Amino acid sequence: MYFRMLKKDLKDKVGLNIVLFLFMIMASMFMSIGFVMLYTNLYGAKLTYKLCNTSDLFLVADREVDAVDKNRQKVEEILNDIKECDYYISREVVRLSANRVHFEGLDNKDSMQLQWQEYILTGMPNEMNVPYTMEDEPFYVENGHIAIAQHLAKLTGADIGDKVRITTQLGNIYEFEVSVIYKDPSSEQLDMLIISDADCDLLYSECPDKYDLYEVKLIEGLDDYKNVVINYGTRIIALFEDTRLFANATKVLFLCDDGIINMLVSVVMEIIAVFLIAMIFVTINFSLKSTIKREEKEIGVMKAMGVYSLSYRTLFAAKYIAFAIVGGVIGLPMALILSKKLINTFAYHIIFPSKASQIALSVAAVVICVLFIVGFTFLSLRRMNKISVMDAIHGENRGERFKKLPGLMLYKKKNINIPLFLAVSDILKRLKRYIYLMFAYICGISMILLVIQVSDTLCSVEYMQKYWQKGHMDFAMVPEPAYMEKLMNKAGGELEAYELINEELKENGIPASSQTMGIAEVNLIFNGTDCLYLMSSGDFNREDLVITEGHAPELYNEVAIPAFNGKRDNIHIGDIVTIEYNKYTEDHTSYNKVKEDFIVTGFFEGFGVNMPNVFMGSAFEGAVYNRTEYFSRNMDCADEDYDMYFEKMDSLFSDDEIRFIHKDGVMDYFMGSWVKMFNLMRIIVSVVIAIVLVLLTVMYQSIFIEEEVADVALLKSMGFGRFTIKLWHFLRIVILVAASVLAAHLLMGTVGRLLIQELARSILQVVEFKIILRWVANFVVVPFSVLGVVAVALLPALKPMDYIQIWRVKNE
Repeated sequence: MYFRMLKKDLKDKVGLNIVLFLFMIMASMFMSIGFVMLYTNLYGAKLTYKLCNTSDLFLVADREVDAVDKNRQKVEEILNDIKECDYYISREVVRLSANRVHFEGLDNKDSMQLQWQEYILTGMPNEMNVPYTMEDEPFYVENGHIAIAQHLAKLTGADIGDKVRITTQLGNIYEFEVSVIYKDPSSEQLDMLIISDADCDLLYSECPDKYDLYEVKLIEGLDDYKNVVINYGTRIIALFEDTRLFANATKVLFLCDDGIINMLVSVVMEIIAVFLIAMIFVTINFSLKSTIKREEKEIGVMKAMGVYSLSYRTLFAAKYIAFAIVGGVIGLPMALILSKKLINTFAYHIIFPSKASQIALSVAAVVICVLFIVGFTFLSLRRMNKISVMDAIHGENRGERFKKLPGLMLYKKKNINIPLFLAVSDILKRLKRYIYLMFAYICGISMILLVIQVSDTLCSVEYMQKYWQKGHMDFAMVPEPAYMEKLMNKAGGELEAYELINEELKENGIPASSQTMGIAEVNLIFNGTDCLYLMSSGDFNREDLVITEGHAPELYNEVAIPAFNGKRDNIHIGDIVTIEYNKYTEDHTSYNKVKEDFIVTGFFEGFGVNMPNVFMGSAFEGAVYNRTEYFSRNMDCADEDYDMYFEKMDSLFSDDEIRFIHKDGVMDYFMGSWVKMFNLMRIIVSVVIAIVLVLLTVMYQSIFIEEEVADVALLKSMGFGRFTIKLWHFLRIVILVAASVLAAHLLMGTVGRLLIQELARSILQVVEFKIILRWVANFVVVPFSVLGVVAVALLPALKPMDYIQIWRVKNE
């Protein structure tokens, strides 16, 4: 019986069945992808740390040629004295600056990340921080080959077989072929370039300036792991302040920039999966409603005969159950392939669960999806209970098809044409009929808006200014190291070198300038608790610093701190904090460590997952800087004169001296990898939603035509042409889409915005996060793109109306 019913249903409305079957495949596929991604993000980090035997800390210590053993002994004594240290290993490594590593077909100067990149040249790790291939397998590197980290491959666009050139400290150049792209969580902090032991011996012999790399494991079960790691690293750095040593936490998969983006992307993908499943349920509900409507006479007759058992009702669900099961079987392997590709695209250095775990998760997801679909199908069958014997005999349509609408009468509204009147009449009179379709449209449009708004917010100048504490970025400036060194020797320091550049621009009548700031590592003490901070000071415009509460510091004894740290440590505006830092003596020939009190005048946004920083007043001076960073690049001119001055500035220096980047390319220069990632995400989501909307529109339109055969025939018998009748259906869908666009914007502007902001606050660990709306993208591109996709899908879907004959009017 069930097989015969299924065979009959499959032969009936073939096009509609194909669309519904594709929906079932997508439901199972996205449910499986969602399960695997969720499991990987929740447990993948722990699994990866375990398999790679990831250390808790990296210590990179300078090796003084005349005191190698003495320095090692000092480091090991400190490590042995710290009770949280379980064990450690050390090995000899070489540090390479960005100008010593060149990837085939790539200019390091095109990306700020590459320009400031530092690498560790090493042999194959075999005890701690063990890397794995992209297929999650161990590997070794042959002579003449090199292995690079996954995130570095994404940043540079390097692939297997590409060439990498390494310049040794003696000036010799060696070329290697990329043979492996590997996963290793620790490489997020130190980019390891892994070569064979033989190649390692050769290159090390040409690099006399070496370092000792210490990989440190802490004891298990620490209550406040993050703070312990930070305090541990801070104490070690403080003990080695007179030597070149830096410490990095290595278990940072979801604390680094890449990890933060991965978490946000994963959350967005999970929301998309949930929305798609909801859209599937809506589709099933509407399809079943149409089927029951069409078979109501048969159902009423069977009720009159006393045949109304569960097995009878199951006949109507046979097609959906079969589609769910077969769709799950087909969607399962597709989900396993796509989930791995998606995670490897957006998440770096995460080792997948075992094949068995992935299959088990996917099977469980498919089973749950099938159970949900079956359960929802039987839930939708409850409307059969409302059908009575009288309905079966007389039918529900006992009145006129088109009734008078309050305020909308055709004879009073002379300017409204017939198709528009019919479309509006249908929607206003039978709004419940279109609620499910509108809900599906709203879900799809909301998903696109979600991705666009998150992307536009994170990949924006406003984001960098507020959360990266940058000023104006009217252009970017990339000095060549050799030229910069020449200027520093002439001016006496890096800050002074930038002033020389500003003076030269001014002398040539170019209204451009750069503002830089000195960075120093300091201890901030409040209520007896001290924490390592970065101090930013120098001659830059404090008004360009985005202050969220209070005002920017100006006086010598004023300071601004991150809002998150202020909230966490209960620091308020007006509180006094103590900063311990290295300060030059009056003659600038030496420096001493001093403690001074400062008053907190303002808060700015800073990531709680990163090392916090403080901004000093413009009158503050005397600190010993560890390095220099730029704050802003200003072009003080009218917009129409910008290009003229930029070309003049660019021609003033050769490419061997300074290269300038136009304001239109600043975002790609600073956030190129993020921009690429979110552009890819936009494409993936847009394509998926476009396919769903096309299938959804075609399926619903098929059902509408089937239900309205008599109405179409009646209009034809009255002399209305095909174009007029098709335009009625076309306008009806267009109006529903337009209303859905408005509803989606309302949803994303209220609940959606609050959801995104709360998630961002939690993941980024900030106090304030606001969504940036690009009006053209949100209110022009998205609405018209959705309307275009639906319109293209509608045109062929209206074709079956041509075959409806006038004699079918008798069914009305």
